[in-house]
Amino acid sequence: MSTEVLEWNIVNLSGTTDVAITGGTIVASVYGITQTFQICNYVTCPIPVGPFTFSGTINVPSNVSSSCFALQFTGVNVDMRAYDASGSILGCVQGNVPVRCS
Repeated sequence: MSTEVLEWNIVNLSGTTDVAITGGTIVASVYGITQTFQICNYVTCPIPVGPFTFSGTINVPSNVSSSCFALQFTGVNVDMRAYDASGSILGCVQGNVPVRCS
C-alpha cells in the first residue's frame, strides 16, 4: 500500500547574518509533521556575513488533509526554527501561511 505525498514548497527563508554560518539545521513543522533540513545540503557553507536565502520542500502525506481547496481559506500553521552547528538558535518563524492549489 502506497501513500500519496504532496510536496509543499513552504520552507523559504531569507535574512541577514552578522556571523558566518558553518552549518546547522532548519526544523519545520506543518500539521504536526516535522522535517529537519541540514542547511549545508541546500546552500553553500559557510554562509558568509550578509544576506542569505534558503528554500526547502516539506513532503506532506495527502491523507493529512482531504482538500487543498479548503486549506486555501484557512491557511496552514507553520513553525520553523533555525539552529547553527552548535545548536544555538539562529531564528524562528511561527504563523499561518496561505495555500495555493495547482
